[in-house]
Amino acid sequence: LNIDFYAADFSQKIKTAAKNKKVYLYCASGNRSGQAMQKLKALKLTSLYDLSGGIRSWTTAGIPVVK
Repeated sequence: LNIDFYAADFSQKIKTAAKNKKVYLYCASGNRSGQAMQKLKALKLTSLYDLSGGIRSWTTAGIPVVK
């Protein structure tokens, strides 16, 4: 499930996320995913994983990214 953090209905869409599933968050720099994580924590979701530093940190470190 891909939800755009800047979408007007972001808050509504994240409420549909299953509370018993793992949620992996990422963005380019880690800023938006970190903000999204805080919103998901407020909804009592607990299995949250944020890619620290975003995709850019992986590509800078030479870690392959599949598109």
